[in-house]
Amino acid sequence: MSTREVYFKSIEDKLLLLVHSIKVNGKLNLLDGHLFAEAFFAQFLNILYQYHLHGTNRTKPNYAAIDLVDEVAQIVIQVTSQITREKIQKTLLKSNLVGIRDYRLRFVLITEDAGRLEKHPYQNPSEIYFSEKTDIIDVTRLLADCRDADIETLLQLKNLCDQEFGSSEPPRYETSLLVEVVKLVAKIQVSPATGIKIPNSFDIQEKIDFNELKPIQNNTISLLQLYSPELDRIYELFALEGTSPAIVFQKLVSVYQNQRIRNPDKRSVVVFLDMVDDLMTYIDKSANMDFSLTMEQKEYFCRVILVDAFIRCKIFENPEGYQYDTTN
Repeated sequence: MSTREVYFKSIEDKLLLLVHSIKVNGKLNLLDGHLFAEAFFAQFLNILYQYHLHGTNRTKPNYAAIDLVDEVAQIVIQVTSQITREKIQKTLLKSNLVGIRDYRLRFVLITEDAGRLEKHPYQNPSEIYFSEKTDIIDVTRLLADCRDADIETLLQLKNLCDQEFGSSEPPRYETSLLVEVVKLVAKIQVSPATGIKIPNSFDIQEKIDFNELKPIQNNTISLLQLYSPELDRIYELFALEGTSPAIVFQKLVSVYQNQRIRNPDKRSVVVFLDMVDDLMTYIDKSANMDFSLTMEQKEYFCRVILVDAFIRCKIFENPEGYQYDTTN
């Protein structure tokens, strides 16, 4: 499962849990959860749509029946678990809406599917901006928009859901040497003029051809092998500090072996790309992985580490007689 899928599934599970909780509590006449949901959705929508929502002071006449307001985007939102046409119509008939008729009114309905409400016409005497086709938002609509969001936004939404409802993942306690390698690689400056401690180009090409990796040769292997001399220095530093680089290499071997054993018929190019995802997932679970790097940076540096491991003959198969002289 890709990192994007992991984040999305976590968000989906938490939103559906909220829907179920509000539904059950409503039957028991316990409404506190609904009030807490307003604050949650303010943050959720701010992240997903870049709004500036905050709770309204209901004593202000213009905001009667309104839960959230964004004065910058001129949007007002009612959050409700009452999934009826009558609820929406009653709000649209509020006389106070005339004072904010230049705003757009949206309804966030705490339910999986409110599609049937889009089929009804509504009276709108205040003429506040409102469309039943676009401004009635259910959890299914939120999840569809999440699916199209960039991965950084998904991570923020996942973290919000985890903070609000608890994480389903085990706590991150153990540290990883690979995280330290990633952080050190992030500080490297490379150039084409850098001397590269790798086998001659014919040997590298032979291994690329042998493993059918030409689709990623130019834009990945040839480009990222420039990091290899600096990775030599990183691993030498580890050794001087008493930590064998073999520990890192063995983890990379394990990731490769898991891919090959689980999917013996998978093309090598796909194996490499899936290893990148596996490595990103692994380092994200480490206690020493912070949020200083973007998802794109982590992906790039994981590719760097895997290309270097490929050149060192740690991963993928070697043609007969192919060798890389290294002490690690």
